[in-house]
Amino acid sequence: MWQVRQFHLLAILLFSLFSSSARADITHIVLVWMNESAPSGALQNMIEQGGKLSAIAGVSDLHIGPPLASERPVVDDSFALGITMRFPSKAVMEAYLADSHHSAYVADYIAPYARKLVVYDIEH
Repeated sequence: MWQVRQFHLLAILLFSLFSSSARADITHIVLVWMNESAPSGALQNMIEQGGKLSAIAGVSDLHIGPPLASERPVVDDSFALGITMRFPSKAVMEAYLADSHHSAYVADYIAPYARKLVVYDIEH
């Protein structure tokens, strides 16, 4: 009887390990460099409207703002806006990327004023 319980506990432990690794969290990082010709309020609009992205299902830990100025040579603070958010899985992130609110934000507030955009997706 004891060996059966040990087997069941081992099976439950292994199942939880493998099922949790299949659902890794994702951190989505977006860095935006502005066009020289962007109007003065464009960055503030990006920040204000970007805050509304947290209403899209699956978004957690949304942070949006300008870079922290740094004298350290390893720090790239040349971008104008950084956005970070977390998702519970890649599938949830992909659903967010396809959401019409996300698409509208990119089309209305990012695309017209960005000269460069870099995205990093980190699995953990």
